[in-house]
Amino acid sequence: MNVTYKRMIGVAVFGAGLGMIAPASAQNAAPGPYVVGRIGSQVDSDLKFKGKDLRPLSTVPRDVDMRAGKSFEGGLGYDFGNFRLESTIGYTAANVDAGALNSRGLVTSGRTKTLSIGVAGYYDIDTGTRLRPFVGGGIDAVRVTERFSRLSSTTGQGSTMAGRDWGFRWHADAGIGYALTGKTTVELAARYAQSSGLSIPGRIPLSAGGSAANTYKPKLSATSITVGLRQRF
Repeated sequence: MNVTYKRMIGVAVFGAGLGMIAPASAQNAAPGPYVVGRIGSQVDSDLKFKGKDLRPLSTVPRDVDMRAGKSFEGGLGYDFGNFRLESTIGYTAANVDAGALNSRGLVTSGRTKTLSIGVAGYYDIDTGTRLRPFVGGGIDAVRVTERFSRLSSTTGQGSTMAGRDWGFRWHADAGIGYALTGKTTVELAARYAQSSGLSIPGRIPLSAGGSAANTYKPKLSATSITVGLRQRF
């Protein structure tokens, strides 16, 4: 576990301790609008291929692991009391973890970036203290920019993919919020997301040499940890 994640967990534990001793009078203010911002890391993300994406002589593997990436999100919300609705814009980016993919004389590289626009809903569990766990999820329109190649180190032959497309993404979230004041809440959250409906142009190698055009239809999955701030108007 790296230093960043240790600090995130430390903040959560500290907030939990304060929440247990805080008076009920310190709970959130009356329902109303707020702005939200989140920053964090994609701790586990993957590109998944199947079907025609894997046809011979493709060098694309079934699963492509990504390195830890970055995640940003901001937007507007409305707190109804125990339920919140949000409209957000988000951005993520992660590089391919070549690792075990660089085998059999193949060299792998790539990067995935997403821009998302969506809506989400969250249920806050009232504990009678400043500390309020929450669960929820949402749906997004997601613009994915993909670059991937797995080529022979000797001949340069192999599969490539480069382009962008709009797709659909859903996500499930869970976390804890801590009310610093009646209008300001900090949060620590985890998110699992899946994106699909993508068509990315690329090339596939031919047995006689050279390559042919191909359309890839990858699916994306990602688990993220974020810290955030919600500020009432």
